[in-house]
Amino acid sequence: MSSDTTAAQDLNKFFAGKDIAKNYESAERATGPPAEAMIRQAGILSGLDNEDAELEVLDNACGTGVVVVALHKALAGKDGRLKLVCGDFSPQMVESVKERIAQMEGIDAEARVLDGQAMDMIAADHFDYVFTNFGFQSFPEPLKGLRECVRVAKPGGTIGMTNWVKAGWLPAFRVAISRIPGAPTSLPDPLPFMTRTGRLFEASWTRQQLQEIPDVDAATIQIEEHSFTMELKDREEIRAFMQPLEGLFDVFTWQWSEDERKACGEGRLVEAVVQALIEEPTLVWESLITTFRKTTS
Repeated sequence: MSSDTTAAQDLNKFFAGKDIAKNYESAERATGPPAEAMIRQAGILSGLDNEDAELEVLDNACGTGVVVVALHKALAGKDGRLKLVCGDFSPQMVESVKERIAQMEGIDAEARVLDGQAMDMIAADHFDYVFTNFGFQSFPEPLKGLRECVRVAKPGGTIGMTNWVKAGWLPAFRVAISRIPGAPTSLPDPLPFMTRTGRLFEASWTRQQLQEIPDVDAATIQIEEHSFTMELKDREEIRAFMQPLEGLFDVFTWQWSEDERKACGEGRLVEAVVQALIEEPTLVWESLITTFRKTTS
């Protein structure tokens, strides 16, 4: 079995976990600001300038619903003119989003189990806007998922996505590794996890891939760098924030030797990262915000 296959299986196991929705909620502090930036860049507000406009929107790989929350906030008073579908391959995530939607007033939304790489149940040319917030870098075949987003968008429709360039916890991860006897003496930059299915953290690579998709209007491709700073207050907050990352450490370490993984096991890596974050609680998150339109013919 290849390392790529193992990493993909570890990701699927993580996102299929019964506690994934609860554990992943703290990650919204990191994924929320880029989602808001993506919505602004996509121009969905201007799409509602016409009082008669009604828009079909897909939140692909919706996770815990950070995009629907951002839309509800940005379109206050207008979100009733959206018909929103939130899709995720994790039933646990979908149930969490259903509960969240039920608490929102004035929004027409549904959540369903949906494989972002094969949205066979959705007809082509259906959505005015298709958003994917940090989903593609966890897909086994992200470019297949991207082509599916283009397929289900209407001609002239807008597709938006966010992808990590540098996670805010990465410096602490590197410090932690340096302090654990038997851990790797150095880590590549970027981590192999980031490159196993492409280089969506690079603007030039992303643009090239989009230009090779026939139905993408290359003239409309807009790729912007986005960054923001987060402060973690104390050990309790750091622990809560680390919760979803603990389940991903198998993915982050998939190219390590058995001895290196053993040296960092039994909670040693987690505790070392927590300690590094206590010492330096300022996290800088960097991502790419990409939007483009589907051709009109």
